[in-house]
Amino acid sequence: MSFKRTFLATIISPFASIIVLAFQLIKFFYSAEVMPPLDGVLWVIITSVTVTFVMVASIGFVAHSILSTFGLTHWYIYSFLGALASIYYKYNALVDSNMPNDLRTMEYLTYGLNGFLVSLTFWAIAVRTSESHKPLNKD
Repeated sequence: MSFKRTFLATIISPFASIIVLAFQLIKFFYSAEVMPPLDGVLWVIITSVTVTFVMVASIGFVAHSILSTFGLTHWYIYSFLGALASIYYKYNALVDSNMPNDLRTMEYLTYGLNGFLVSLTFWAIAVRTSESHKPLNKD
């Protein structure tokens, strides 16, 4: 586990959540008749990246430390745990909500996809790049 690559992954990976937001905004632009205000769009982007950064720094960094201690470096483990943590976070936020079930399902899917992409980005920076820079044994 390279501390430099892990720190870099912690800083960069939350910006992968902008991909999910971009798809949501494109869908909104095509379905709505009124354009959303720019400050509202920027506020959503800033808060999404901030929440994602806090989750990566608090949960993802600890999970990465535990997984690398046990030698688990597969991308699907990181992606599954990231999606699971995001869905659990949203479940706790919506547990006492009166939101209709179809909207809850979309929230869970959106947060799950977001967690999947952020975790995959984290893995690509912190784990995959450090594995590709290991020296080969030529014995």
